[in-house]
Amino acid sequence: MLAICNVTATLSNGTALDLITSNLTLDDSWTPYAQASLVIIPPANLDLIDPRAAPTVTLNYHQHFGPVQPVSVLSAAWGGRLVSALSAAWSGKAVSALSTAYGSGTFIDGEAYRDPIDRVAVLHIRRRRRNTDGSADIDLASAEALLADLRSMQGGARLYSASTLRELVGDIFEELNAATAHTFTLAVGDADTPVAPSPTLSPGQSYIDFFTPYLQAGNLRLWADELGLFHLSMADAILTGALVLSVATNVEGATDEIDRDGDLWADSVVVEYNDPETGTGYISAYPQDGRTISKTRHVRVDAYPPFDQFTAPDEVDLAAKNIYDRLQGRGREVPIDAVSDFSATPGTPVAATLLTGTLTGVVRAVEWRTPENTMTITTRDIN
Repeated sequence: MLAICNVTATLSNGTALDLITSNLTLDDSWTPYAQASLVIIPPANLDLIDPRAAPTVTLNYHQHFGPVQPVSVLSAAWGGRLVSALSAAWSGKAVSALSTAYGSGTFIDGEAYRDPIDRVAVLHIRRRRRNTDGSADIDLASAEALLADLRSMQGGARLYSASTLRELVGDIFEELNAATAHTFTLAVGDADTPVAPSPTLSPGQSYIDFFTPYLQAGNLRLWADELGLFHLSMADAILTGALVLSVATNVEGATDEIDRDGDLWADSVVVEYNDPETGTGYISAYPQDGRTISKTRHVRVDAYPPFDQFTAPDEVDLAAKNIYDRLQGRGREVPIDAVSDFSATPGTPVAATLLTGTLTGVVRAVEWRTPENTMTITTRDIN
């Protein structure tokens, strides 16, 4: 089956960018979740791509599928027959039905061989660089980067009345929508966790740090999808559907990697919370049951801890344990190079038939490249 791919890049005012190459990555271990790099011929008005205004770029990826059999197959099938036979066989059917039948070898009335796929990403510009050859490089990211840009500008501590993290995020987003030129919207969902009574935002504190202790303790993730909508969801949630890869059809190559020096694996975790007012450090650590350890991941958060002196030890260590559990599924990675499939999404189960055998796991990241029309799938939780 032939896959025909194209991509366009359009600024929010409708200006189409002259796109040379594009690279879009979705990675559920990253913040921001969606990141892209483009090479373009810059517009005459460079203000349109000035990162200081954080202009948005809409990337529209389209993929449709062509025949797997040459036209000669049709000629051979009808060679020497009367034209009336063709007319009778396909009376009342659209020409697309004929294309479908000889594209797949199997015609199911009313069904396409494979529906076209569209993938849209609306990202904002973080960086641009003009090159001596007349081109320009621009880097883009999803809305977590906009949230990370901001800190509390209150003259003193700001107390909130929210009792859950979802309520707290909603309250902060309302304030940011009024104070900035951006729109922060949290999708409806069930994932949530309690917060301390009167959660307190300190002067100069980042909103990311403010939320992080509750995210860690609740094993949650606050992230923005490629369309700019924020989600509060379980960390490493698994989506419905399946991605099938095979050396017989779409896989171009693969590697099997274990990297002790990478930051996606450790067999122990310590999280250090620093009280914004006193600078006192509080620790969540895992494991503490006497087992042998060899590499410790240290995470520092400039925020109040999600526990106090009355919290049970197991609950104190829950934040570190949640991080530890995620790291155990990421120690081994199998990046797979394949023909682009714009339906691939982090969190989707994947089955890959490779020259070295068959593996199953979950998509951690997908990177699409044009004009090569290839992708790299990186997996986690490999079996």
